[in-house]
Amino acid sequence: MDRLIQIMVEHTHLAKEAICNRNLSPEEKSKVIERIEALRKERDQILQKRNAIM
Repeated sequence: MDRLIQIMVEHTHLAKEAICNRNLSPEEKSKVIERIEALRKERDQILQKRNAIM
């Protein structure tokens, strides 16, 4: 469960950064979005494993 909380915190921070920081270059914004997608995939994998156990 701790990793899910870490993912949520990082995801929230990155989403805020992507939306609010107008100084991000297109390349930087793309990297932020890629990281968000990676976090979503990791979250989904953790939840799938958890649901498979239950």
